[in-house]
Amino acid sequence: MLALTIWLTWVIFIKKSRFPVPDGKPIPFLQRLIYRRYFIDELYNILFVKPYEVISNLFYEKVEKGVIDRIVNGIGYLTFEAGIRIRRLQNGNASFYLFVMVAGALFFLLFNLMIH
Repeated sequence: MLALTIWLTWVIFIKKSRFPVPDGKPIPFLQRLIYRRYFIDELYNILFVKPYEVISNLFYEKVEKGVIDRIVNGIGYLTFEAGIRIRRLQNGNASFYLFVMVAGALFFLLFNLMIH
């Protein structure tokens, strides 16, 4: 079935083309205009595709690589470094954890009293 569809498509659109391009002969402007579908594809490419590609490449190079990647990588680096430094506080001693929790609560309590 697929082979029959491919063959039929080839016969209809390729072999019996309605707009054959003569080999080596110049095509008159009106025929070329119709054959090339009024150059709409070329116009669309110039007006929309090319500017979009330029803007996309500019944003990729300047915004994505220059700003967003640096922010994301910086956050990852800061998280990694904070983990290395905070790791020293974690010693498995529950009484130390309780001491730090009470000291933090007292700090916030005194800080709140000093503000008001």
